[in-house]
Amino acid sequence: MPYARYGKTFRALREQKHLPLSFFNKPNIGLSKSTLGRFERGETMISFDKLDVALQEMNVSLSEYEYFVNDFILDFQEEILLEIEESDFKSDTEKLKTLSNEAISTGYPLLAYASKSCYSNLDLEEQEEVLDYLYGIEKWGYFEISLLYFTVSKLAEQEIVYLVKQFWERNENILGLFRYRRRILQTAYRAVGVLCLRGEKKLAFELLNQSIEENKEKDFFISVLHLFVLGLYTYCFEEDQKGIQFGRKALNLISDLGDEQLKAYYVNRYKDFSLCLK
Repeated sequence: MPYARYGKTFRALREQKHLPLSFFNKPNIGLSKSTLGRFERGETMISFDKLDVALQEMNVSLSEYEYFVNDFILDFQEEILLEIEESDFKSDTEKLKTLSNEAISTGYPLLAYASKSCYSNLDLEEQEEVLDYLYGIEKWGYFEISLLYFTVSKLAEQEIVYLVKQFWERNENILGLFRYRRRILQTAYRAVGVLCLRGEKKLAFELLNQSIEENKEKDFFISVLHLFVLGLYTYCFEEDQKGIQFGRKALNLISDLGDEQLKAYYVNRYKDFSLCLK
């Protein structure tokens, strides 16, 4: 039964909190005892919306639930994504190459392309494979958003805008989850940076405005990232000195947090712009 571990985990959480099946038969959840019982027995799956609300009623985040479902072990793909991100953050090209080769040899080409995108261009066939996969997505998960995050600088302008809009339009619910919202906004701002450096003012402006609207929770890290990218946009298309001021302020805020490695990452990623911030 493919759903068994999901229902079993939900049942364990429910019983741990001493909640009866009838607790979830509320107007805001709408899960009958029989429906929930079948889910817990692994006979069927319930919709993402209902599962998310039911977990919220138990004060359990979706990411915690996924962690419990996987027996406290990160999914293999997530482990590799974390290693790619850490290696990219440290500009560790040799590690990125190793990760790419390992992903290819173990049958995960998309992970290989995510890693390769951090240190090299993708060839046409690799780009098409990434696009074929991303264009076919109905429900964007953390892996799919992360794949776009790492490969976005290797894609054409119209493809970037289309794909970013797709995960906004189709994932309104997961924007309420911190982990997903942060990754989505990181991806969107990275896309804005790519468009700025390519001189695509109109497309960059469009995504920049959408990103501002989606940061309703005022995540400090995302707010600083927004300020930096806003500085890049302003520098490229409006008033260079004002853009430099925004960029300096963002880097100073990162320094105030004592995260010089993060500061170095953004300085290195946007070298031409960062040279003006000194």
